[in-house]
Amino acid sequence: MLTREYKSIGTVKKELAELQEELAKAHQQVHISEARGSTALDKLAHMEELVNDRLLQARNATESSDNPSTTSTSNQDIDREKTNIGAKSLNVSGPVQPYSQNLKNFWYPVAFTADFKHDTMVPIDCFEQPWVIFRGEDGKPGCVRNTCAHRACPLDLGTVKEGRIQCLYHGWEYSTDGKCDLPLFIRFWTTPLASPSM
Repeated sequence: MLTREYKSIGTVKKELAELQEELAKAHQQVHISEARGSTALDKLAHMEELVNDRLLQARNATESSDNPSTTSTSNQDIDREKTNIGAKSLNVSGPVQPYSQNLKNFWYPVAFTADFKHDTMVPIDCFEQPWVIFRGEDGKPGCVRNTCAHRACPLDLGTVKEGRIQCLYHGWEYSTDGKCDLPLFIRFWTTPLASPSM
């Protein structure tokens, strides 16, 4: 048997007013987030423009000092330059030369926190280096190089156990701050053995 909850008109009006107020606050937060995102994109575009200008100026200065009689670049030179960069390079728009190392000093959004749970890893590439994002035992996210220090096995092939990445190869474990814990069977071998006397 279904029972309906009857509310007075005054109660419904009050609840509706509260919901409208919450909606207005959420709407305002969306506009603030959009403005922040737009500002961040504008700053990134400006930074990219500055980097491109500096790289082109440096390149032009180098070309003019190396070869002052040639002012134009042939298509063969451009093709040769593209193949020299290598197959794995940074994907950007526009005429961009290799990126400046100073770009590594900034924060970049690479994943949504909803994408990784307590037992999952999200492998990413940032500045042509492999990284892996995961959650520690305390639930806070961590990011470490996606390469085991022991045998260079990709860590994302392993598992997350008790908030630490465990390498698939020999079981080395890495915490969210990048510290490596050796497996127990390796720790036993660290005791120095007495050598036989001759």
